[in-house]
Amino acid sequence: MSTPAAWRAAHAVLSTGAAIAALPVVLATSLIRPDWRLGLTQRLGAAPRCDERPVWFHAASLGEVLAFAPLAQHLGERWPLVLSTTTAAGRRAAERLQPHLTVPPFTAPADAWPLPGRALQRVDPRALILVETELWPHWIERAAERQVPLALVNGRLSANSTSRYRLVRPLFAGTLDRLDILAMRSEEDAERALSLGAPSDRTMVTGNLKFDAALALQDQDDLSWSPAAGLTEGPWVVFGSTAEGEEELLLPVFASLVRKLPELRLVLAPRAPRRFDEVAGLVERAGLSLTRRSGWTEGRATEVPAGGVLLLDSLGELARTYRHALVAFIGGSLVNHGGQNPLEPAAAGCPVLMGPHAHNFRDAEAVLLPTGGVVRVSTDDVEARLTALLTDPAAGRERGQAAHDAVATGLGATERTAELLAELIDS
Repeated sequence: MSTPAAWRAAHAVLSTGAAIAALPVVLATSLIRPDWRLGLTQRLGAAPRCDERPVWFHAASLGEVLAFAPLAQHLGERWPLVLSTTTAAGRRAAERLQPHLTVPPFTAPADAWPLPGRALQRVDPRALILVETELWPHWIERAAERQVPLALVNGRLSANSTSRYRLVRPLFAGTLDRLDILAMRSEEDAERALSLGAPSDRTMVTGNLKFDAALALQDQDDLSWSPAAGLTEGPWVVFGSTAEGEEELLLPVFASLVRKLPELRLVLAPRAPRRFDEVAGLVERAGLSLTRRSGWTEGRATEVPAGGVLLLDSLGELARTYRHALVAFIGGSLVNHGGQNPLEPAAAGCPVLMGPHAHNFRDAEAVLLPTGGVVRVSTDDVEARLTALLTDPAAGRERGQAAHDAVATGLGATERTAELLAELIDS
């Protein structure tokens, strides 16, 4: 079991066995959850049949789909594109990109024989482009056998995932060697890929697509309901992409802030849609006025009262709320979830607070922290930090402008990546 080929053969057996073992659970879940039911046949390899050979992009979830969006505009003018996702949030975000796609977005096949091969046969792609960390050995192997050009873009490898991959380095090195391009988002990510056996002549740093994507989102029009909800009238604070365990910490902080600033209002956006009802209950138990975005029928918004909470139980709208906030806290960082994307509020010119657990966005922090546009906080000082920015709007605007300017320095990854992919596809 010492050769890469033997490792890949073992992976094929193990992954297929795991898929068979998991099938009853998948089927049972599909009966309960509509989003799983929708994608079940596609998980089993029934991808759409394509009349013309498209470039197939795979972006697992919401963040990866948003990173892909600027590329879609660049490459969709030259080649037909299709997009697969893994999560329900990713699929909903992908649906907004349908004008750039030849078929509606679909669910990626499970990485078990014979499912990726079946999906590849139906799509018949001229290239397969994987976004960030979507390195599925069996899928990549089947594509290489079909001589489909392969690329990883906005490549990201965390310290934790790199440690895990080292345990199966022969398998992983063989997978990386199948890729024609590894376009990594930072020097650190490139070094980690090389340490796992990535070919040095095909591994390069192109920058982070999310810098471009964050600024592109700010070019979009205001949300149609912004004026009616009072979002265009201050003061507002946004708690974005919060994770389980954070709302219990942050809602009392907001209640305390309202006692000092009675006109303050909050946009609260949980990261996981499955938690919307749970978080609504937390708001009500905290004794705060609750307005749910999903409760507005026929697009008729109601004004959020002073001291109230707007629960953003929707998708694709959070980025455009930051432009109206005096300050934003980005979740997944007070609890150890690795943090969420600070680039969207920074691009909107909003000062950003993040907790100590933001290791998934170290490259963004490295750009933003020195400018003061992002400030690290703990559960002990988050209220004091929020108070300081809310009571000194001029200082907040200065920090927000510094954050915006820092994001602008990271532009260009989309063009660099698009040029690399164009050469690969043309070849």
